[in-house]
Amino acid sequence: MPSAKPYLEAYCSGKPLDYKTWIKYEPAWNNTSAIDVVNYIAYMDEVDFIMLKHAAHQYMFDKDNLLKVLEKAGFKNARLREFDPSLDFEWRDYESIYALAEK
Repeated sequence: MPSAKPYLEAYCSGKPLDYKTWIKYEPAWNNTSAIDVVNYIAYMDEVDFIMLKHAAHQYMFDKDNLLKVLEKAGFKNARLREFDPSLDFEWRDYESIYALAEK
């Protein structure tokens, strides 16, 4: 899951994210004001579908929220994990949260 935290911290602090690292799809980036960094992560639906050919994100997560949502959905032993190259896209690692849970 993409982590909302770095985007929200950039907005709240007024310190822009490094464009080359964080903005991967330029057509979705308005760059008109600080709120654009939040809109970029929140509304990238069609970008994920175009690039990855799967359903787009519908919700913003942080580490705590992701674990609680998994547990509320009936998963057990929800816990954070590290990047795993056999499961995860390396090009998305800079913004991702990874978790394991048991059904």
